[in-house]
Amino acid sequence: MSSLRDVCRDLIAYGEKTKQFWDDWRKEFASEVNDSQYSEEIARIEKFQTYDCRPTFRIGFIGEQSCGKSIFINELLQNEIVLSGAAEVTFVPTVIVFGKSEAASFCYYTQKEIKEVVKPYYDYFTQAGIERKIDEYYRSKAPHATSKATLDTLRRIQDVGSLKNMDSEILKLIYFVLLEITHDIKVAKDFVNLVYAIQTSGLFARLSSNDERFTTAIDFTTIIERSRFLKSQDNSPEFTAYDRSKIPLYEIYLVHHIYQMVRTTDNTGIAGAKQSSATVQKWNSALEFVDLPGIDAITIRVRHSSLFFLKEVDALVLLTDTQRALTLPAVEILRVLKENRHKADLQDSLFIAINKYDTINAAQGGELESFQNTLDNVQRNIRNVIGNTKVDIFVTSALMSKFFRKRQENSLAPEDTARLQAFLAMRGNPNLSGNSEVDAQIRTIFDAQNAGGIPMVRDRVEHYLQHTSLQLKRRYFAQTVQTFLQELNESFVPLYQSIVTKWQEKSNIGHTKVREKLLDNLRLSLSHLELAITGMRDYVLPLKEFGRLLGDDIQKVRLAEAGLMDLPALDRYRYVAQKLLEILSSAVRRHLVAKHQETLDQALTPVRFLLETLQQSGNSDTLSDTAAKVVFLWKLHAQLLPIRFYELVAEKPLRDMPSYLHGCHDTETFVAAVKQNFMTRLDASALGNCTRLWSYPLYCLQEIREYLLTIKKWLEKQTHFGDVWLKALYQDGAEDRLLQQRYEKVASLHLKYQALQKEWLELSPKIEQAVY
Repeated sequence: MSSLRDVCRDLIAYGEKTKQFWDDWRKEFASEVNDSQYSEEIARIEKFQTYDCRPTFRIGFIGEQSCGKSIFINELLQNEIVLSGAAEVTFVPTVIVFGKSEAASFCYYTQKEIKEVVKPYYDYFTQAGIERKIDEYYRSKAPHATSKATLDTLRRIQDVGSLKNMDSEILKLIYFVLLEITHDIKVAKDFVNLVYAIQTSGLFARLSSNDERFTTAIDFTTIIERSRFLKSQDNSPEFTAYDRSKIPLYEIYLVHHIYQMVRTTDNTGIAGAKQSSATVQKWNSALEFVDLPGIDAITIRVRHSSLFFLKEVDALVLLTDTQRALTLPAVEILRVLKENRHKADLQDSLFIAINKYDTINAAQGGELESFQNTLDNVQRNIRNVIGNTKVDIFVTSALMSKFFRKRQENSLAPEDTARLQAFLAMRGNPNLSGNSEVDAQIRTIFDAQNAGGIPMVRDRVEHYLQHTSLQLKRRYFAQTVQTFLQELNESFVPLYQSIVTKWQEKSNIGHTKVREKLLDNLRLSLSHLELAITGMRDYVLPLKEFGRLLGDDIQKVRLAEAGLMDLPALDRYRYVAQKLLEILSSAVRRHLVAKHQETLDQALTPVRFLLETLQQSGNSDTLSDTAAKVVFLWKLHAQLLPIRFYELVAEKPLRDMPSYLHGCHDTETFVAAVKQNFMTRLDASALGNCTRLWSYPLYCLQEIREYLLTIKKWLEKQTHFGDVWLKALYQDGAEDRLLQQRYEKVASLHLKYQALQKEWLELSPKIEQAVY
């Protein structure tokens, strides 16, 4: 089995690789990557890495203001940890974790997140028709302003930089516009205080651009002081100038959430039951509570953080009280949960707590009826929003749970003792909710084992932790990473397929053009070759004429040289005979071979590149050998006739001077006799009957044709050729080169995409087997 902590580290690293892929993709294809899509996806991955991908599970607590949420959480923890009071005391989400000491730290927004915090304000002061509000401000509030801002000025206020450098006159204008639109002083002042916080250099430095988001440890007194600053804020509608004495107040506006470490005993879990230290350490180290601000008191200042945590908690306890049904904000929370969780998960990860049952006087029908209506409305709203999914509904009295605990500790105040007794007196009330399951639960909240109903909730939370949370967390991790891959699949893969398709089309066109060009050349070669073969018949007619031309050549050449007769007899004869062979060879080439060799050269020149490439490319041994044979026969053709003519005039090796030369005592007579004898073997009648000579070059040409037809059949079947062919026979245009660059880039990215998929296949089993 894998450690969940190790799996989280792997997932964070995987998220980094996914972000790097998006960065590489955007770098190479900036025009095809939507900026907003890129920003949203990077933000989702970073959120997953920074907050969601953790080896713990978080239970969020949210509800209307003054529904007893803080006391409820404290009683679950069996400790006075969360601030409580009649007014707003939870100024930002607070993450509570267990440890061996008590400490807290502030987690600040990143500069990226500030832009998201500003967006709701921005939507207000740049909405349609805002120009009229701007004009009204300059008429009534700043009639003597030397320069006036426009709607375009306000539209440029979206990020940290624009807030940090904002002119005070612009800030006054926005304050006025927000107040006019929302009619809410808190909204307007929230924006002003946010700007003042960013413009305070010491505070601005805490807006992290990396993961170092936490302050050093602070004590809980500091948190209480911050809450007092918030509650003491001036509610006057007048614009307030920057005040250095209020820096602690401004700091609140940059705090994303509080991270609070609380001490837990060594041998008790959250339910207070005695357990082994190992078990307690295991479960407490995996548990985090998140106290969210009251949903009906959430201003723009904390809405971003609250909704953020609402979407990423592993389970949620939604509180209301006996006199209120689920309010509109609570219903909206259910909708958010439905959008961010699988329907099957809601049954195990959503709990509804109807608190303050101690306020009901069953003897008074109105209060009881109000409670019954609350229960009906809660159940109806759950059905309307999330369907028939079964959700646990608890009826509790967190205050009475506190009194029970205080009484056990012998620290219950006398006035609270009376209230506890009054609550216990409700045990026998016959009229309850009218729902048998809920009524059975209500009756247990008066028992010591389930005092106030909080122990039952604690038991359910521990059951969730031990039996359900790990399964849900595994599923959440898997679904989240699959979503990242799905986003890439829907965004990157179509681009990849589009470019690859275009590349293949372009490549196919290039290969087709290469094949057609080679085939055209081959057809041209075969056409010329047929002419050469047909023309071979014309050799018969010139042979008689060739004898006359040869005789003329021989007669014209003077071979009677001085000193010839001084040579030994046999050498003298061989000298003249060799000269006659040279004349014969020259005549054959000039009068017989030249024309037909020119035809063959013309026929094979168009396929020279084809033949050479086939010999070098290694397509197949057979094809390479075929091309080599064509080249060999091409060279041999010019030599065939001279060789065959040599055979006609060839003599047996002589040891003595031929007898017909014995009577030749001078050079002229001697040469004339040799010439006459030489021509006798090549006279016109002999040549005219020597048609067998032509079978040699004819065979050569016919063989070349057959080999070329074999190559032609191979070419007709080819769909792809190597780079050598393409570079030589297909010239890319500018668009082709651009497409090639895009193809190479997208192919490289696709390898990285495949690597992400492969790594996910390796990670999936680890997630399935992960344990706390």
